[in-house]
Amino acid sequence: MTCTVAMKPNSKPNSKPDTPPASVSLRDPDRAGRVWVSSGVLLLLLVSLAGSQFNPAVLFAPDSLSSAADFFDTFWPPRTDVDFLQRLFEASVVTVSIATVATVLAMIVATPLAIAITSRLSLSARGRAMKTPARLARGSLRGVLLFLRSVPELIWALLFVGVTGLGATAGIMGLLITNIGILAKNYAEIIESGEAAVTGHLLDNGNGRCKTLLHATVPQCLPELLSYSIYRWECTLRTSVVLGFVGAGGLGQELLISIRQLASPEVFSIILVFVLLVCLADAISNSLRRQLRPATAGSAAEWNVALRAEGADIAVHTEAAAGNRGRGKLRTVLPRWGQLCLVLVAVLACFQAVDWQLEQWLRPSSFARSREFIQGFFPPDLSAGLWRRLLGDALETLSMAFAGTALASLVAIALSYLLFTVNLRGAGLFMRFFASTLHLLQIVLRSVPELVWAMLLIIVAGIGPFTGTLALFLASVGVLSRLYSECLDNQDEAPLENLLANGSPLALAPMWSTLMQARSQLISYSLYRWEHNLRAATLMGIVGAGGVGQELYLRLSVFQFDKVAACVVVIVVLVALADNISHFLRHRYAPTV
Repeated sequence: MTCTVAMKPNSKPNSKPDTPPASVSLRDPDRAGRVWVSSGVLLLLLVSLAGSQFNPAVLFAPDSLSSAADFFDTFWPPRTDVDFLQRLFEASVVTVSIATVATVLAMIVATPLAIAITSRLSLSARGRAMKTPARLARGSLRGVLLFLRSVPELIWALLFVGVTGLGATAGIMGLLITNIGILAKNYAEIIESGEAAVTGHLLDNGNGRCKTLLHATVPQCLPELLSYSIYRWECTLRTSVVLGFVGAGGLGQELLISIRQLASPEVFSIILVFVLLVCLADAISNSLRRQLRPATAGSAAEWNVALRAEGADIAVHTEAAAGNRGRGKLRTVLPRWGQLCLVLVAVLACFQAVDWQLEQWLRPSSFARSREFIQGFFPPDLSAGLWRRLLGDALETLSMAFAGTALASLVAIALSYLLFTVNLRGAGLFMRFFASTLHLLQIVLRSVPELVWAMLLIIVAGIGPFTGTLALFLASVGVLSRLYSECLDNQDEAPLENLLANGSPLALAPMWSTLMQARSQLISYSLYRWEHNLRAATLMGIVGAGGVGQELYLRLSVFQFDKVAACVVVIVVLVALADNISHFLRHRYAPTV
């Protein structure tokens, strides 16, 4: 779009009164690029909808509606007898312990890896191209992390079943390895999406990476890092459903048993427990974010934060309105010691509750079984017939993941934006009820694992990629709307307050302030979710929802590990493709400042 601004004639006495007005042409330099990208995304969406056999009319066919009504009528009332509730409580403790242990260990390992691969804290890249050895080292480490998160948790867990046998330890190791790759990659992206000015000033003035990390990076990114870590804990809880296949115990195993027995009241009870656990994660996340949110000292507080380190004296001066939710302050309020102790005790209790099966680790025969398991993967099957099927399955998996993610992103951004504007309008009774309803919808959608959504939707939509696409769509709407909402809440409110003070409508002002500030992180979350859905789509075949997972599960069930290796190669290539596209788009179309 081109707009012309007419300049008033110079009013000085020496100026000519008949000077023609000058015109200044203001043009968006990236307009053409954005149009091409938007058109490409739309075209890919249409192709993906066709490739995933997307046909919503199937859901409203008389036979589908009748089957769904008959099946879901048996869900109520949920099973609530004492014996079952006691068994459910014990399974919940096991699931929470497995998820907590795997997530905490992954956070510990992933944090230094994220610092190592990010270029934001690189001394060799300041003011010049990164040196070749540093670039190669970072690229190699990124490749290792890509492999760790590409291989499905089920494959990693089966590897450790050979060492420890069936049980919780194999499940923990499977979740741990995948989470290391995921957390390290996303921690690095969160660090790179923050403001670079303060970090750059400290590095340019001779400060080391550790000092810069503690004084600039951590204060900026800590709310986002904690929010994402808790979200990852939620994902680990949902992934525990898959680990029921390796006898890891917990809610996943109970759910699979109940579904196979068509015990609908038990399935509904277990789903309610998942919802309660996600509500617990939400409460913890909100509490931590409130504690870490800087407090203002008046309706228009002045922030004066001085970062004084050796060789640098940098002041950050910003003015903010009351109720600021942003991360502009570099000083945070630590949680109360009681809350920290409570979290620490809970984590230690989870470590204590896990059966580590240490005696199995010490048996030489255990590692011999794992060595035989690994050797069965080499060499991968290279037969032309298998790879032709895998190519078709890969295209189907790409279509499922892209269609589910793209549709979910559109719905999620609308939900999160609506929730953000509702929270701005005030604390009226109707607004509180409406916000609570939207929040409950987010929780329910993301509480049910993708695999369970697929199992339930098969009753309505039948077997095929359409069912997998719907399952990914429903789960992604809940996850992305929550991540989008927290990302919008974490932005600096000063631009929004300036627009509102100058008369901008409340419904549109966040679009040109908060949404623009968060665009880099929103794109990162969307592309990460696409990568996640690619891996999740590979497991949809377990229940007949199409994709590479159908071939993977078939070959696993008959112990054809050379063909399983070919499936894993395809999955790694797909995730690498998603990772490279994510990196390019985030740095090209959503640059950080």
